[in-house]
Amino acid sequence: MSALLAIALAATTAQAQFVDCGNSGGGFPAIGGTSGLANARAALTTNRVTYSASTFAERMVFEEIARGEEGNVARVAWEQNVTYGVAWVPVIVDQDSLFHPEDCPDELHNVAMSPLDLQAQNMGFGFRHGHFGGFYSASLTFGQTAIPNQMNRIMIWSGGMLVYGPALLLAAPLSGSWIQDSGASAFAIDWIGGVFYDGEPVWIRAGYAGGSNGFYASAVEPRSAAFASIIARPGDRPLDTLRVGIDRFDVRRFGADKVSDRIGMTTAYYRELPYGRTEASAEEGGQRPLSERLRSGHVEQDNIAKFVDLRFAYTIQPIVSVSEVLVGVHTPGYVIRRDDPIEEQAGGARLMVGQVVIPDMYTLGTAGGRFWMVELEASMVGQVESAQLGGYFGIQVNHPDQLALYPFARNALSYRLSMQGRF
Repeated sequence: MSALLAIALAATTAQAQFVDCGNSGGGFPAIGGTSGLANARAALTTNRVTYSASTFAERMVFEEIARGEEGNVARVAWEQNVTYGVAWVPVIVDQDSLFHPEDCPDELHNVAMSPLDLQAQNMGFGFRHGHFGGFYSASLTFGQTAIPNQMNRIMIWSGGMLVYGPALLLAAPLSGSWIQDSGASAFAIDWIGGVFYDGEPVWIRAGYAGGSNGFYASAVEPRSAAFASIIARPGDRPLDTLRVGIDRFDVRRFGADKVSDRIGMTTAYYRELPYGRTEASAEEGGQRPLSERLRSGHVEQDNIAKFVDLRFAYTIQPIVSVSEVLVGVHTPGYVIRRDDPIEEQAGGARLMVGQVVIPDMYTLGTAGGRFWMVELEASMVGQVESAQLGGYFGIQVNHPDQLALYPFARNALSYRLSMQGRF
């Protein structure tokens, strides 16, 4: 995996004006008052919200246990997301800096452009007894300007974060909402915990969102696949995040099996997230989003003829209009229907390609254009007695979700690694 990432990073960061004089420590200090630093600050905030504990719980915990089934079941999941080169930040290369040895040549004491790297690690647990259950989910997000040495840059994310991340995620409730940031670097911990019911007529989930000191709630109507989820918190801006739509609607539920095999499943939803600029938060000792919102609409058609997937999305606000049309193909059994037993899910792979169109955004210091997107993902599923275990790895370049969240990113490389078990 490290070799693959090294090759991809070499291609996507060829334009970087790195100044490397033996640096093997952290990134360079950013220059204040620049658009690059402003973009980095916005990216760090967005990273914390995008890979929040609630988002992970909905995608990796509820999906496997809150399905309206009978019996008892438990679920554990872990995931790491890393994105390289989200923004380009002007930095100072200074001999007196802690980032350089004393013998760094004088001619290298100048201004350089350094990419910003982001990381997110998540862990979640859940159990169900009959139609009632409980859940816990936590996230750890971190970002900084990149280390010039490419192999060290990979290892700090792929290796170092794996060492202490799980322990911090388990202890997240003890730290509350912990946010520390300085310049173009930030570190944050977020968590939620609560209960759910997946009987008739509506599946309900509710809990306390420790990261935003707010309330998390979601509801699913299983027959129509309609859903809504929200995080609200006290204050003058109570709405933190919102998602509403349908998730993998399948006409097979109404007896149209042959039609379902041809057209697959439909997902369509509207999403709002805090976005962009930040302001000081005395309670958190760090930053929190201003009133700007990221509003976007998404349409997905999965499992067409049992092997084709389509994606379309459009970002409505704040100043970005990102549209994309993506086409993917996957191996048989890689995508299952919402109502199919989890045991029927098979390992396999999927390749998605397409183009993303981004307008010029001079206020962010970036030019628009058409960008090719490529995503390759693979998973493995195994059975050990009554336990189902699985693993996943995916690598992406110019993924539309990333470009919508980070409109100043160009040729950003991302990867996702996850492991999960159902008992």
